[in-house]
Amino acid sequence: MNLKGLGLLIIAAALLIPTASANIAAENYEIEDITVTAEGRLVPNYGYWVFGEVLNDGGYNIRDVVVEVTTYDQSDGLLDTLTITIAPRIIDAGTKASFFVKSTVPNQVYDVWVRLQSYKETEFSNFPYIEITNVSPVSEGKITGTVTNTHPSININNVEIIATFYDYQGYIDDIKTYGVNEYGVFTAGASEEFTIESDIWTPYTVSLIPNCDLYARNPTLMMNISEKNPIINENLRIDFDVYPKLPDSIITVTFYPPSGGAFPHNAHLYLDGTYYVNMKPTETGEYTVSMEFLPTLVNGSRGYVEGAYIEDTFIAKAAPVAPPTITGSNTTTTDTGNSTDTSTDTSSDTSTDSITEQITSRIPGYSFVSIMLGLGVLSMIYRR
Repeated sequence: MNLKGLGLLIIAAALLIPTASANIAAENYEIEDITVTAEGRLVPNYGYWVFGEVLNDGGYNIRDVVVEVTTYDQSDGLLDTLTITIAPRIIDAGTKASFFVKSTVPNQVYDVWVRLQSYKETEFSNFPYIEITNVSPVSEGKITGTVTNTHPSININNVEIIATFYDYQGYIDDIKTYGVNEYGVFTAGASEEFTIESDIWTPYTVSLIPNCDLYARNPTLMMNISEKNPIINENLRIDFDVYPKLPDSIITVTFYPPSGGAFPHNAHLYLDGTYYVNMKPTETGEYTVSMEFLPTLVNGSRGYVEGAYIEDTFIAKAAPVAPPTITGSNTTTTDTGNSTDTSTDTSSDTSTDSITEQITSRIPGYSFVSIMLGLGVLSMIYRR
């Protein structure tokens, strides 16, 4: 992630110790919602160390956090610049991670500058199935407890517990790590008791953070039923989507018909980047369709996508019954129940020719009588 435009607050707390004169100077950056606190200490027989914490106070997870530590002598001369990548690899929103680094010239350190060098936003989070329980109080710098891989099927590699010991004022006294099964495979469902001991016998409290190769994220599932009231025995397409998309992802679609039972189908990712299933409902009533995304490893053993589940319903209906059709010479019955007379009605033609034609065609002898009357009239006119 580009750091430009973001805000950083780095708070450095000075710890004055009799064995060395050391100051912690503060730089003000503008990297939003991330706080780095640090303090330097000359540890007898161990050299000069800088202990610190990175608090992610934002609304997103960050990963690959790199902190830079620069030491100076009393004349502001540069002694060394050290970088450290924070463990665990991902710092979830609202959580913190500790770090420590040793100076290469411990007897000359006077000032220490600490800054956040880089980080990236991520949609992944720490693997959620490492559970730490039965943690004892700190006694003579030592704690005990139990760590369990609670996932039902996934084995985990390189699991460790990061123990940060604090004094009664809240300053970091020591940071230790414990490798579960000596950093070997931590099988699904397995538990292991652990003991972690500080080099300092005065710690007051301890913070334990699990860390491993796997990191996880919750996928987003979507389902779209093309027709919520389909007709039985007609094709119905149901589209599915999952984010993030993974080429080897498999989702299981299960249909639950009205009469009971379950009918699972596997939906695979097609070349166009979609999942879909075609089916034909065979009975009327409400169907339930469920979509289950199976847990998936990403990039070998580095990532893990959680399983997820959603469901939706549709109601299948019977095909509409076609109305009966009555055929005849003059009348056809339609689905409205009304009759339409299809015969030709010429009685409405009011023209003289039409009326004459009707009369002559319907009264026998009409044409003959008309001719005779006409001849009689002409004869009388001629005689006059």
